[in-house]
Amino acid sequence: MKEQKQIGLLARLNERMSLWMLMAFGQLVVIVLLIFLCIGVNQPPKTIVTPPDMRRSFWIEGEKMDPSYMADMAKYFASDLLTYSPDNAAGNFENVLKYVDPSLNNALRRQLMTDLEDIRSKSRSSVFWIKQIKVEKDTVYVMGIKRDMMSGAVIADSIKGYKFRFVMKNRLVVTGFEEIKGMMQGGIEEWMRLEQGASATEQSNEAVEGSKP
Repeated sequence: MKEQKQIGLLARLNERMSLWMLMAFGQLVVIVLLIFLCIGVNQPPKTIVTPPDMRRSFWIEGEKMDPSYMADMAKYFASDLLTYSPDNAAGNFENVLKYVDPSLNNALRRQLMTDLEDIRSKSRSSVFWIKQIKVEKDTVYVMGIKRDMMSGAVIADSIKGYKFRFVMKNRLVVTGFEEIKGMMQGGIEEWMRLEQGASATEQSNEAVEGSKP
């Protein structure tokens, strides 16, 4: 009789032990899940930005692009390249380099990294306000006011012009970026007229030189 009671008692103890172990395991699982949940909550939110903020439709046909799309992309690139501070310049430049044609990437990267060293060593920053933009074939001309600063103090405001060249290779690719020399208050149209006049004069002078005996 006693043996049967002891066996029954041991059976009940085993059942309770099994139940406690099961409850402990369940609590452990809950704790682990809570730990992962807390880690996920403490992480900063992930924001995916597609440049630029497209609020209008545009078309792409083969290697041809809607001029409005090219203009929007030029604004986006101009903002990254020309509006910067020592803290964000590296990230801005890398954003643009992702879109640069591989044949030009290394040269532009060297130029931008040189600029970056100067920006950091002299605590330089810049803001660029676009005033005019013009699209011609695969080239976008941008004109605006560039404010250069050092350690927060304004150094100068100057009229600047830049041009971007694009091509469509399954996605938009930057094939050229350079400053326009001689940009003036009159803007892009005036600069183009002067450039065309200078080119015509140069061709005329070459023709005269060629006709001389």
